Amino acid sequence: MTDWTMQNTEHELSDLLGDFLRRRTDSAKDLARLIDCDPRTAEGFRAGRYWPGARHWRLIVRAFGRDVWSAVFEPEIDPVLARLTREQRQLEERLYEIQARRRAVEGPAQRVASVEDWSLDERRRDLFEERAP
Repeated sequence: MTDWTMQNTEHELSDLLGDFLRRRTDSAKDLARLIDCDPRTAEGFRAGRYWPGARHWRLIVRAFGRDVWSAVFEPEIDPVLARLTREQRQLEERLYEIQARRRAVEGPAQRVASVEDWSLDERRRDLFEERAP
């Protein structure tokens, strides 16, 4: 990850954290009391100007629980999870195509011997394809 990408991601996360903190606290002074910091530091977090260090992040999580974690990181995780799921599905489809070509090349004698190599889903697809008119 480049420095620019890291800085951009950190900025986006700071914005998400700031939005959350502004919704959950009335002022920088309220946040400062909750996480035991200077009000100027708390205002920086609420404004999304910078990301908290480990000490302040731990205190923010302690004060707001898993809600802050979800508000900040789930928008980042959801698209990544969707992309990885899509990539996995594409790879599984490609693997199935390669296995089908291999079975066609092996012929019927080899096919019987290698049935255990196939996954349950592959065997179901093969049964369906053989029965289809």
